[in-house]
Amino acid sequence: MTLPDIQSGRPKRSLLALVLAVVLALAVLLAWSVGQGPRARVQAGEAMLADLHQYGLARDWGDALQVEWFMVYHGREADPRGWKVTVRGPAGEGSYAGLSLWTQGGGKYTFEQWSLNADATRGVYAAARGRRGPISVQRVDTRIALDDGVVKILRGTARSAQEPAPDHYLPKGTVEWALRRVADEGADAQFMMILNEHAIVDRTVRFMPVRFRYLGEEKSPQGAPARRVAHSALYSEGAPREYLIGSDGKILSVSDSGVRTKAAAEEQVRRTFGEARGFVRSHLPESLQRAWDTQWPAPPG
Repeated sequence: MTLPDIQSGRPKRSLLALVLAVVLALAVLLAWSVGQGPRARVQAGEAMLADLHQYGLARDWGDALQVEWFMVYHGREADPRGWKVTVRGPAGEGSYAGLSLWTQGGGKYTFEQWSLNADATRGVYAAARGRRGPISVQRVDTRIALDDGVVKILRGTARSAQEPAPDHYLPKGTVEWALRRVADEGADAQFMMILNEHAIVDRTVRFMPVRFRYLGEEKSPQGAPARRVAHSALYSEGAPREYLIGSDGKILSVSDSGVRTKAAAEEQVRRTFGEARGFVRSHLPESLQRAWDTQWPAPPG
């Protein structure tokens, strides 16, 4: 090989080494940036929960009973297939309690009861399904307790598990709080949650990473300012659940896999599905029943 050949080969090897170095640097940068996204979301969730534990639920929830009614639509149908109600209020000594109840047609219904102490570090939760009819049936599917940093779960009557709660564990009863907080801050946050159908796997508590992402501002159907937030369990199939939240913090609508839930007046629910107040009251936590009777007395007759 002649000298010119050897000399011409050096720049080629140098150029190859430079390209490889650049590729390696880009790969490292990409890996770092990919990792930073989830870490930043987790840190945002931890910061929100730390703020909640420091200042308590009362700062955001106040001292009044909050009741929100919804109509539930399937697909493009114009007629509602069911209704939903959420109730939240003070339960004494700084604590709060709540109920979510929704009907699915055919007399079927699902409800969730929960209670939390003032800073959401202790609480209990129960979810149940039932059917209304000549012979009513109701069974509790899931019970969850949070106490002293430990989550305990009972599924059905036999399956149980307990595990320490992660720092960014979002307790049952606080999903709407997180949605509003993300909307107010325009944030992208990640929490650990327990999804009832996957609560226990191989006799251990399964905490699922769930992302709450602010999507931006828009107008409500009535033309008022609103914010949209997406809520999705990571590593799961399907589109995120999207919430439209009004400037007052109330949920205006929810879109979830072809099911649309829209805010409604209680009178609209009653006109379409019959009296609902008594049914809701019969499923309220006892600590909220007096406030309910004051704000939502049973209709005459």
